[in-house]
Amino acid sequence: MLSTPRKKLSLLIHACIVSSFTFPLGAYAQQNGDGQVVEEVVITGSRIRRDGYAAPTPLTVVIGDTLRDSGDTSIVSYLLTLPAVAGARTSSAQSGLIGQGMAGLETMSLRSLGEDRTLVLLDGERMTPSHYLGYSDVGTIPSNLISRVDIVTGGASAVYGADAVAGVVNFVLDNDYTGFEAEVSRGFNYYGDDNNEKVTLTAGFPFANGRGHVLLSGETYGSDGIDKDGGRKWNNTGWIRSPNPGHTITNGLPQLRFAPNTALSTATAGGLIVGGPLKGTSFGDGGTPGNFIYGDAIGSFMTGGDWEKNNIRPLNDMKPAQSSQNTFTRVSYDLTDNFNVFGQLRWASTKVDSFQFPMVLAGTSTAYVIQRDNAFLPASVGAAMDAAKIKSFPIGSWNQDMGRVDNIGRRITTEATLGAEGTFELANTEWEWRARYTVGETDIKVRNKSVVLDRYRQTIDAVVDPANGRVVCRSVLKGDSNGCTPWNPMGIGVNDGNAPAHKWMIGNDGFATQDGILERDTFAASVTGDPFSTWAGPVSVALSVESRTDSSDVESDGFSFPSKRSLGNLTPLVGELSVKEAAIELIVPLAIDQSWARSLDLSLAVRGTDYERSGRVATWKVGSTYAITDSIKLRVTKSKDIRAPNLFELFVPGQAGCGSAVIFDPFRKEQAPQALCGITSGNPNLRPEIADTTNIGFVFTPTFLPALSLSVDYWEIDMEDAIQGVSLQQIVDICFLESQVLGSCKFITRNSGGTITEIHQSPINLAEKVVEGVDAEASYSLSENFSLHGNVTFYLKNFSESIFNPRTDGVGEVSGFGVPDVKANISATYASGPLSGSLTARMISEGVISNRYIECTSGCPAPTSENPTINKNDIAGRTYLDGTLKYQFGFGDSEGEVFVAVRNMLDSDPPNMDSSYFYYMGLFSSNYDFFGRTFRVGVRFKI
Repeated sequence: MLSTPRKKLSLLIHACIVSSFTFPLGAYAQQNGDGQVVEEVVITGSRIRRDGYAAPTPLTVVIGDTLRDSGDTSIVSYLLTLPAVAGARTSSAQSGLIGQGMAGLETMSLRSLGEDRTLVLLDGERMTPSHYLGYSDVGTIPSNLISRVDIVTGGASAVYGADAVAGVVNFVLDNDYTGFEAEVSRGFNYYGDDNNEKVTLTAGFPFANGRGHVLLSGETYGSDGIDKDGGRKWNNTGWIRSPNPGHTITNGLPQLRFAPNTALSTATAGGLIVGGPLKGTSFGDGGTPGNFIYGDAIGSFMTGGDWEKNNIRPLNDMKPAQSSQNTFTRVSYDLTDNFNVFGQLRWASTKVDSFQFPMVLAGTSTAYVIQRDNAFLPASVGAAMDAAKIKSFPIGSWNQDMGRVDNIGRRITTEATLGAEGTFELANTEWEWRARYTVGETDIKVRNKSVVLDRYRQTIDAVVDPANGRVVCRSVLKGDSNGCTPWNPMGIGVNDGNAPAHKWMIGNDGFATQDGILERDTFAASVTGDPFSTWAGPVSVALSVESRTDSSDVESDGFSFPSKRSLGNLTPLVGELSVKEAAIELIVPLAIDQSWARSLDLSLAVRGTDYERSGRVATWKVGSTYAITDSIKLRVTKSKDIRAPNLFELFVPGQAGCGSAVIFDPFRKEQAPQALCGITSGNPNLRPEIADTTNIGFVFTPTFLPALSLSVDYWEIDMEDAIQGVSLQQIVDICFLESQVLGSCKFITRNSGGTITEIHQSPINLAEKVVEGVDAEASYSLSENFSLHGNVTFYLKNFSESIFNPRTDGVGEVSGFGVPDVKANISATYASGPLSGSLTARMISEGVISNRYIECTSGCPAPTSENPTINKNDIAGRTYLDGTLKYQFGFGDSEGEVFVAVRNMLDSDPPNMDSSYFYYMGLFSSNYDFFGRTFRVGVRFKI
């Protein structure tokens, strides 16, 4: 039996298919009074049609041809070059996020506020989510059909609903495309890797004497990815931030050291004794013992010594192998002059496969222990243990015999829509209306080969069975029949990586798994018109309603949940959330052709939202555009915007972790027993995040220089009640601050004596976030053939603050997903006859690892928890050059073009940045190019 949403999807898909046969029975094409076909134009940022420069909220438009000509097969890769796009991630950046199941996703983020605070739309409507965090995968959008991308860099919750805190990214499709077009292209890298192919086919044609229209699109893409790091030398320098072994409180040396030639010091490929008299004994080929040469070491890292042997970062696949396909079908038909019906079906499949870091199980004094009677212990090491009078030693290994962790992700999204649109007359006013019903689902499958820690401990504890002389797990010898098979952690090439022991360690038939369905069921309708006029012109009104239900039914294997794996603990999620919304938007002209104003108007929007869990909330927006002259226009908006908690934050089931936390109980002024359990789960009582957004700017289009357009906009987003995860200690402290009455906190469970036994740890509305900056955009046409265009963002603030985290400015922190002080994109385009090309410079200003750090090499002040000292905090800026060239030609009645695109023409390496031994640097920054000079060549045909 199908679930109710899946029944709806099945029925809707059938309806879309049947519609292609029934539509020819209708009437004729929608036309205006002159007999010309009326084409709808969607303007993002408002449901009322108007010129983008006339809107009070800044709007950046990227033409679809610009995306296609850029040479980027990833839509996000190109959009990341735009200054306002910050924190977005490509599928390669997601590939290492094993535990979150996000490999393969292409996500959008504006203002570095995160994907969940940026609303992604397709033709003005929400997409079916591709992840249980609610993220939309823009990689599933048919790139060959994108007419343009509208990026609204300001709050738009009152117009489009929740999650539009940082803005809206709307992908507008060319639904009226007529003709046939095909593209075949191939990409490759200067380093001889990342070979990929892309084929797209698009067809659009009218039927029934132009009364109907059919649109068909298909796209397939395949990439070999980048195996390991492909020999990129910059990734072998070993720059890592680690504690400085020379630092003391009084000697003035920095507390932290950011240095090259740094690597892991608590494990080796074949195992390393990490404590006791035999510390530094390593196990190499065939289990042969040797001496590991430590560099300057403290904690988990060391600089110098045998760091090159332990440099794991180059072993990670820099870019996953990927295979993706998508299809899009749309059929529309004019039943009457003013009534059009349509059905569309979107299907997309993405599969990624990458090998991540080896199975690193870093050693501590108690984590992984080898006993004296271990059956695999080399005789010389056993003799050394006897001489040292020790019965065991701790070991750390990155288990080279297991190979690297294979991470496979597959998603299939199916989305079906039935809709209608048209016009009607009411009160001497023509109204335009649109309604659609969409059902979509994403089928998720994630697999990885991470080990279960308890099983690893059992399988390395191997002994000889005295009854038959065979090597067995000690647990089996004691009567446990769980299937444990011995594994030798001491050496390289001493195990078969495909042996039953490895499979048993992974459990669940050799894979950590996550399987499930995400569903969205949406009805939306809107109507716009100009019902009356003021002295300055017609007043435009837009009314809209929407009802949607999101649900998740995702399961994970019994070892991932609760968390028992070394990594990749995949999360289950079962929940449902419904919301109903209604909004009104008005544009009221206040002046026209006055001596003091070329034009002046006021825009207003109000939305009421009723969340099933969070209750009712109202958002609003007020703005104005004031054209002082034909050349100068001012614009301002003020809005209240929201982000609703997602399914994960509300419903993720509780996981228990017991016996490891050290908690101080301020109620009883004592340390709580370490036997207490922390229960981590979602919080169904979360409230929506609230944001106040301000935009103030001007547009300059001088009449004396009509080829120039310039806009400058100041923006600020101030969020309250931002949802934040908190630690167990912070939960206790919050409860104490709210009420100092013992037993008053619902998050804390105590026994009859008042001692804490459990703490329920959930995300709460706690933090404040403030982002602020200035955007500038300019276009100038030097001639009919040559034009310049530039975007630049100056980031002024990027604060996050709570009662536990003091306010720290993240502007300039470019080693992660932070924002630089300045990010710019400047392009020049030239066309002459059949030949055209462009050159683009994208710039990221220099930055730091952290604004909290105090950089010094000697005479350093005493470090604090909030302001550590470090020897090197600066990170260099970068400027990248990209170029495209295409040549158009004709054959018969058709036309075609050949094109070549080069990204990072100068093959500039990323700067040295802080990283860890697990990941290559690219996973921690969306600002830089990590792949080097990349080429794409292809041909397009249009008939």
